[in-house]
Parts: sequence; C-alpha cells; structure tokens
Amino acid sequence: MVEAIGGFRRAENLKVLQKALDAKDSYYVPAEACRAIGKTRSHEAEPILKKQLAVESWNDTIRAGAVDGFAALNVDHAVEILIDHSKLGRHVITRGSAVRGLGAVGKGRPDVTDHLVKLLDDPNLRVQSNSIVQLGSLGDPRAVAPLEKVAELKDVDGRLRRLAEESIRQIREGLDTGPDVDALKKENERLKKQLGRRAGQEEE
Repeated sequence: MVEAIGGFRRAENLKVLQKALDAKDSYYVPAEACRAIGKTRSHEAEPILKKQLAVESWNDTIRAGAVDGFAALNVDHAVEILIDHSKLGRHVITRGSAVRGLGAVGKGRPDVTDHLVKLLDDPNLRVQSNSIVQLGSLGDPRAVAPLEKVAELKDVDGRLRRLAEESIRQIREGLDTGPDVDALKKENERLKKQLGRRAGQEEE
C-alpha cells in the first residue's frame, strides 16, 4: 500500500507516509515509505529523510530506503549524500542503493563519473557491477577508458567483463545519436558541400 501511494507522487500524501515510518512489524514498510516520501518532491521531505538515514535496522533496510528517497527527491545536495553512502564502510545494501541513485541523478556531473570510476576498483562485486552499469547509463565518454581497462583484465569476473563491454557500447552509441550530434553532422555535411563547391570554382 505504501509503495502504491508513492506512485501518485503527491505532496499531500506526506502525512500518511510519515505514519508508515513508525511501523513496528516490518522494516520494509518504513523503507518503502522513505522511497515514497522522496517521490513527493516536497520541501518537507528532506528533513524527514535525513532523520531516517540515522535509523539502524536489519540489513540497513531503512537507511537504504532513505538513500533511495534522496535519489527520488533529487535536491541539489543529493549527490553529496549519495556519494557519502556509497563509500567503503557503509553497509553493502545501502552502498548499492547509493550507486544506483548516483546513476539516476548524476547526468552531466563529472564528479559523479569520477566517483563511480573509483568504485570500479571496489572490493565488493555488487558495488563494482552497479558502478559499471551506472557509468553506462550516464553516458560520459570519460568513463570509456576505465571501463575498457576492466574488460581487458585477465582475472576479472566474467560478469563484470560483460557489463563493462555493454556499458562501453551504450556510451559510444549515445555519442553517435542525439540532437546535438545530429546538428553537428548536418553542419559538417554543409561545410563539406561548401568546400566542394569552392574547389570546383577554383578549378574552373
């Protein structure tokens, strides 16, 4: 029910969702409430989520939900919170949520790409794989070389190699499409034709 309420993304649902944070029969209910609270995009959501970041629970379930909530809320400093909770020393479940969140809010943010590239050397396979996938979704061409390094390692897990190859393909395909690239291609074609005409005139 809490998850369904979150699907409406309405600020007026905040009071109902706050009550769900007090649920004692399951850690998953407060965690899902955190995600739904983030989706409201209400200015009142941030202090609520910050408080939930401090709540201890089994498998860090509630904190991971709060991290997801911040990714959905997408406030200016959400990136800072997500980077902090993706670092080594945090619970792996929360780290995974934070990395996925960085992929959701980090488009056009070089600092996010740089951080995810660092996580390619993380000792945890889940964090590594999530970082590879999110680098692909962000589409920053600066990530291609580090991803190629992962794909070329002899002793790398086969799953990581396949993910790295897929993310490289995704980034390169993104560079070959889109309005900016299309406009650039058209301009190049125009200049080629213009130069061709000038060359022909000179020959005459």
